Amino acid sequence: MKAIKMTFLAILLVALGFTQIGFAQTSAAGEDGTGQQQEVGTPVTGISLSKSGLTLNVGDVGSLTATITPADAVNQAVKWASTDESIASVVTSDQSDNLTVSVKAKAAGEAFITATTVDGAYTAISVVKVTSPAEKRLDKLSLNEKSMTLLAGDSKQLKLTAEYKDRSKEDVTAKAEWVAIPKAVVEVNNGQVTAKGQGQAWIIASYGGEFVKLEVKVVAERELKKLVAKQDRVKLAVGETKAVQLTATYTDGTTEDVTAKADWKSSDDTRLQVKAGQLTAIAAGNPLALASYGGQTAFIRVEIKAEAEKQLSKIEIRDESGKRKTKVELKSGQTATIKVVAIYNDKTETDITQDATYTNSKKTIADFANATITAKEKGVTTITASYSGKRAQVTVQVKK
Repeated sequence: MKAIKMTFLAILLVALGFTQIGFAQTSAAGEDGTGQQQEVGTPVTGISLSKSGLTLNVGDVGSLTATITPADAVNQAVKWASTDESIASVVTSDQSDNLTVSVKAKAAGEAFITATTVDGAYTAISVVKVTSPAEKRLDKLSLNEKSMTLLAGDSKQLKLTAEYKDRSKEDVTAKAEWVAIPKAVVEVNNGQVTAKGQGQAWIIASYGGEFVKLEVKVVAERELKKLVAKQDRVKLAVGETKAVQLTATYTDGTTEDVTAKADWKSSDDTRLQVKAGQLTAIAAGNPLALASYGGQTAFIRVEIKAEAEKQLSKIEIRDESGKRKTKVELKSGQTATIKVVAIYNDKTETDITQDATYTNSKKTIADFANATITAKEKGVTTITASYSGKRAQVTVQVKK
């Protein structure tokens, strides 16, 4: 007898809470020559699903796993189906028995996912409820500009951002409705504002029941808004030169490097010379550098210090190649030439070999004269060089 197909009664039973339904299938058993029925393996007696119901959002994917009873049933094959593929569909795997499948939510509504055994036609059902994500609630709109000044013929792009109650944001520039009033002054297309004629106008952007407006001024010439020096305080040493950049910001939001165009002056030419943004320190003091452009003036405070006095940091004893030496090994009769170098705080060096004073701890071991060490007999002596309160030593070891 053919397997009984799932009917409206099965769906009704699911709605009443019955999620596992068994429909027995009988088949004629083969007989051998004695008339006895043949044993064909352990038959399936039931099927169950890992979940009796799934709740998914549109676009989500869930999973269901079927369990065959008994576990050692010979035929573990299962057929899956959905009562409404437009709401939820079944995606089977590459496994031969397909005991685990994915369920993809497509549209809001309800569908029944059925799993039916090939052996015995036992069926289990899971109810899938698909919901649409909650719509975002618009909080406010904002523009990337608070005001705008344009020259006639110029254009500038605006960006409109929607901010939602869940704190998320979205660029809705292309989705919004844009209006320019009056059109004789400006025009707007998807946030692109074009200045037509001199005057004042308003740009209005609306989206999701909210709106925001922006005042636009169209002028015949750019107006200077502010003049700023990149450095408003400069420290210099006498003789040092440093460049300062001057930037003009206009009412239309544009900027320009006007360092070369500005009129530069010094409050004290005896201490500071200024030309095209180049500040040169002449003498110690605190003069001002002044840069004027477009009716505005920027001030730069300059602190000039006298050149620092060179100070001796240390002295070193070196060999003829310039390598620092703290120990010299010689055999009796051999000689070695050294030199003494003064090192200053500005990292400059001076040869002070002839200016330093020297002491020899054991003259019987080695002689020292005219920057030359002469080994005499076995032993150790120390040559000490002194200069302006600094000392350096070299140990001389004489071997036979």
